[in-house]
Amino acid sequence: MLAQRLRCSRGEARHRINDTHTFGLRHTLTGDVLEPLLPEAAAAIADGRIGPEHTTILRDFTTHLPTTIDPSDRCEALRQLAHIAADYTPEQTGSSGMTVRGWALRSG
Repeated sequence: MLAQRLRCSRGEARHRINDTHTFGLRHTLTGDVLEPLLPEAAAAIADGRIGPEHTTILRDFTTHLPTTIDPSDRCEALRQLAHIAADYTPEQTGSSGMTVRGWALRSG
């Protein structure tokens, strides 16, 4: 339905839904507002410093980061990559993601 409404492909509609889940505000069942899963990246998206290719890289990084990593190290890795994404191209962000992932694995 979203694809028809926006006149885009189903893949693009799915991409937008995933971005909203990861980078948008969330709500509890009682209506309380929760910050985005990646608040630094959400701010950079709102400022126009991160584009669709960056969001794909950040979402993939989040998905493939092992759950065994300490939560504070995980948050720091995501924060670092969001800052990198805001200053560099998607290709550079992807390469840096490998370095940040390695750091997170060693720390955790």
